[in-house]
Amino acid sequence: MSEAPRRRGYGPERLTDCGDDYVRVDLLDAASVHASAEAVTAQFGMVHALIHLVGGWTGGRTIQDSSTDELTSMLNQHAWTTFNLFQAYVPHLIAAGWGR
Repeated sequence: MSEAPRRRGYGPERLTDCGDDYVRVDLLDAASVHASAEAVTAQFGMVHALIHLVGGWTGGRTIQDSSTDELTSMLNQHAWTTFNLFQAYVPHLIAAGWGR
């Protein structure tokens, strides 16, 4: 059996190509998200697409049975990560003249 390819890169400073490299970013940290947008743009010249696949669900309970921690977790996963990504990447999508 062959080993799975090893992923490289744990921050914007490790972005080197489109192959197996990636940027690991804390999407709740706006400064890190902005740094990743700058690193992607510096490496590739422009941004054409942004895919947001973060999410989770702690539902299944009524509002009165839900905790504020559960709500905070869902807002962090859905609202704040989306806001930080859009704020950092939309200017680059606009600069490219299009985007998805």
